[in-house]
Amino acid sequence: RLTLITSAAIALLGMSLTSRITELVLGAGYASAGTWLGPGLWLLLPFGIGQLLSQHLFAHGQIWPNAIRAWAGAMGTLLTLWPLGHWMGGAGVLLAVGIGLLCWALALARHTLRHGLLKLDPGLLWAVSLASASAVIATGMSMSNLI
Repeated sequence: RLTLITSAAIALLGMSLTSRITELVLGAGYASAGTWLGPGLWLLLPFGIGQLLSQHLFAHGQIWPNAIRAWAGAMGTLLTLWPLGHWMGGAGVLLAVGIGLLCWALALARHTLRHGLLKLDPGLLWAVSLASASAVIATGMSMSNLI
């Protein structure tokens, strides 16, 4: 819970402050990097979910299910990287990474719930996963001026 709350708080804070902080710390030449850093912080949410569940599976000695789901996440990124990057530019790359992280996190969530390895209300985990998915998609769309 702490990971999810912290990553959401950092992402919200980062969305509003990263441009200013980046320019203040690194100079005006890096101001455009700050505009990408804010939306990129939303990737902490699916990453936090995936990392938490990955460590949980390691603690239960389930290394191969973890590796297979990490591979699925990597394939999600690889399959969407070129089309989205070509269509949306840098925002598409950010979105492709988010899709890969979501594939990884959702596959891990499904595995842990299916095998009873997690004592958490499944509705809560799916709600957080869907919120994470919508944050990634909305970030990619807003960065490419689709919304």
